[in-house]
Amino acid sequence: MRVLLSLIVSLALPLAACGDDESSCTEPDGGDGKLHPTPNGQHTTEDAACTALTQALGKKKMTFVPMCVSTSALCPQFLRADYGEGKEYDQGSVDGCIEFYNSRTSCDELRKAPDDCVLTIYPTPKPAKSCP
Repeated sequence: MRVLLSLIVSLALPLAACGDDESSCTEPDGGDGKLHPTPNGQHTTEDAACTALTQALGKKKMTFVPMCVSTSALCPQFLRADYGEGKEYDQGSVDGCIEFYNSRTSCDELRKAPDDCVLTIYPTPKPAKSCP
């Protein structure tokens, strides 16, 4: 019974944190317990994604009284630490993670938020092989 209750709570909490319409949210994927926002197929650059996410995180930190103080990597390392270099990201997943950050209600939750939300990445296309 305790295991069933834990499972129900763990699946419901990430969904409840994404807003009323849940348009950009999905259930945790692969049993990792993290939020995987629904991609919308629109590509965005590493720079644009990183800037949007770090700005949202910074704005949310300032809403707490006293202000939430924490450190995080600067762009582009903020994304590269988890996803590697030279990627494009899905705009829908970026928007979903921003929504997720904004739904955090404590500094502790906000500090963990970047690790608890997974972006959809588009690998960098491999260069075409040239003929010898």
